[in-house]
Amino acid sequence: MDQDMELDVDSPTSEVLFRSTDYLWAVGEADFSFTVQLALKIGGQNIFATTLFSQEETYKRFPRSVLNIQQLERMGSNVNYNIDCTKCPEWNLQFDCVVFNFPEVYDPVDVSTTIPRNQRLLRDFLNTAARQLMPEGRIIITMKPGWPFDEWDVVAQAEKCPFLDLHSVRDSPTASDFPSYTPLTDDGTQFDLGSFRLYVFKLKPEFNTEATSNTLRSSSLLLSNSAPEGNVLLFPFGEQGIMYHLGLKAGKGVWTNPVAAGIVKVHASRIKRGSPLCTEVGDAIFSSQVLFTENTAPSWVTIDFSPYLICPSHYRMAHRGGHVDYYARNWEFAGSTTGVHWKVLKIHKHDGSISEHNLVASWPLEGSGEEEFFSSFRIQLEPCGNSRGTHALVLTCFEIFGRLEEPPST
Repeated sequence: MDQDMELDVDSPTSEVLFRSTDYLWAVGEADFSFTVQLALKIGGQNIFATTLFSQEETYKRFPRSVLNIQQLERMGSNVNYNIDCTKCPEWNLQFDCVVFNFPEVYDPVDVSTTIPRNQRLLRDFLNTAARQLMPEGRIIITMKPGWPFDEWDVVAQAEKCPFLDLHSVRDSPTASDFPSYTPLTDDGTQFDLGSFRLYVFKLKPEFNTEATSNTLRSSSLLLSNSAPEGNVLLFPFGEQGIMYHLGLKAGKGVWTNPVAAGIVKVHASRIKRGSPLCTEVGDAIFSSQVLFTENTAPSWVTIDFSPYLICPSHYRMAHRGGHVDYYARNWEFAGSTTGVHWKVLKIHKHDGSISEHNLVASWPLEGSGEEEFFSSFRIQLEPCGNSRGTHALVLTCFEIFGRLEEPPST
């Protein structure tokens, strides 16, 4: 048995990707032939192999899985069924390496319709797997080349995960490395193991401490990846946010300002300039909007989404058009379910994110990891908290990301 397995790389030096000492999670297995070959090379005692299907369905779809699973269990591997790799697992496990071969939401009739679904699959898998990594852990994904697989853009999906860096892209193992590995689609159809690429992502060094204490899975940099259940919708940072979604809802599919439509209610300490309803806060595109408070402390703006509830992961706001000054520097971002008692979610001190050269900025909400829902949010400027040292709060084009719980009647 090979104790370590080296794969050819696009450089003079080969890197060991799979080691006998690794705790390894093999994701999305079909007939488990890959895991068997891997266990033969590095040993099976530290391998945790999973499939999306039940045991009965696995045996039915992939008849060879019966013998492969029996062989894995004899080698000490742990085989688990009904594991959706896009959802946060209930186990308290960590891995040195997570490997997912040929991830795909498969549609034999019209492949083009699955492009956004496969982008989401990759993004949610990477977000979930990253939080299961040990310090310096790595995620390995093998991908078929060409259309439509290039459209999935695995690197772009990984960039939306705050915990990972792309480490390398290389030629993947050849058929000779895995003589009995038979890549299969979900319906059991075998495809050629010809040319394909292997992507290696590694945990960013700044998260090794959290990985050591096994707290990455509760980091508020990333909300839970569980698929929305019932009336809970997911709005990841980097895509259209909750305010925009409510604008589409107000216009029955055609975007309209949700503040002007009355779905979102905005209030301020005292407006010096802006519309009476503060509709500038609900605008989706930043241009020449102007809204700011009187120069009196405390200056604040609240955004009330009730009866909707939001578990936030990030928020975004803009300055104003036509005037480059009075940028927010010191303020608090808070959430509430009553509009009376507020929980501070982020404190900004000497924050230069908004400036003459950057009039729109976004921030992650790095809290305690508790998944709390709020109906209202408040931005409150500290006294003398803008770049001119005065009390005026300038704010337009607010957006928030995370999970949205819609009231039952919607």
